[in-house]
Amino acid sequence: MSDSDDRYRRLERQLARERAARFEAEAIAEKGLRDLYESRQRLELLQRITEGANAVSRMRVALDFALGEICSQMGWDFANAYLASHDQTRVEACDLWRTPDKSGIEPFIEASRRIAFASGVGVPGIVLATKTAYWIDDARIDGKFKRRALAAKCGFVTACAFPVMAGDEVIAVMEFLSRRTLHRDESLIALMEQIGKQLAGLSNASATRC
Repeated sequence: MSDSDDRYRRLERQLARERAARFEAEAIAEKGLRDLYESRQRLELLQRITEGANAVSRMRVALDFALGEICSQMGWDFANAYLASHDQTRVEACDLWRTPDKSGIEPFIEASRRIAFASGVGVPGIVLATKTAYWIDDARIDGKFKRRALAAKCGFVTACAFPVMAGDEVIAVMEFLSRRTLHRDESLIALMEQIGKQLAGLSNASATRC
């Protein structure tokens, strides 16, 4: 191999490394911008819900507003609210739900409007018992999701639920479903915990639950 060929090959390798480094830097920058945009959107969501909760005096109204904002901003296909009994033994849906489009999911809506769960039973009941968020990657096959047959029929995949806590007491549970596969998102869970605290602040201020 001649010296010129050797220099040419070294130059090719150098250019390849530089291109790879440039592509990596561009990918990192793009991801950083996406993360920044997402963080800003979530912060704005928290602010809107906080302001909305502070503007009302009934927990039901605050929950309805929060469900609508979260569905719209985060792209969930169905949201449902449950109120916890004072003795913390059950949660019951209060006919408070949101969806951007109910076509094709009417059976699931009807089954969810007034459903109740004992503590530890079903996703809302598990949230009541554990006082923490619960996430299911595929509600169509997970035995803990009691409406899984309907979920499969209506095309739902991911399900999750979050508590609204007032001190050590669960006062409400918010449930969300998506037709997409969404894996557990710790940053989203942290956001929902903050939203729960803001809604709980309404309860601490002696607002009525319904």
